[in-house]
Amino acid sequence: MNDSKRLFFGLTLSDAARRAVARAASAVQFDRGRLHPPENYHITLVFLGMTPAEAAPRLLRLGEAAMRKPFELVLAPEMGTFKDGTILWAGVEPSEPLFALQGRLAAMLRENGFPADDAPYRPHITLGRGMRLTAPPPPLEPTAFSVGAVTLFESLRLDGRLVYRPLNEPRKGD
Repeated sequence: MNDSKRLFFGLTLSDAARRAVARAASAVQFDRGRLHPPENYHITLVFLGMTPAEAAPRLLRLGEAAMRKPFELVLAPEMGTFKDGTILWAGVEPSEPLFALQGRLAAMLRENGFPADDAPYRPHITLGRGMRLTAPPPPLEPTAFSVGAVTLFESLRLDGRLVYRPLNEPRKGD
């Protein structure tokens, strides 16, 4: 039996950052598409795709090893779109610790036989898909939040809804 899971590494948002993003997303004007629920907000570090379920403990150890010390991120004030305007996103201010963490994790994954994309890293929070905006997105409240752990997520559909379930307990901060 092929027991695989669709996995990715990411960072969770603090409750305050999640609320700030949700407020801005709720003000977006669009006539097509679907906004993600706030519980799905995260910053992807590395997308792994379909991965054998038995690899999860090893992946969790790699994620823990990649995280050297906590750091702070700040939500960037602007939201934007990519993929022909159909993906709505919110960003974070440039952060050397974030880029170092992502690069270190990707290198560790490759060294251990796991896939890691070589494309330039563009940190963002996906807010919606299939979007067609009818007005420019509103500004985001630049909220700071602490990052203290890397989370391994499973992407799955439950009752027709896309859910990102953490496989390790994310640490939250405000």
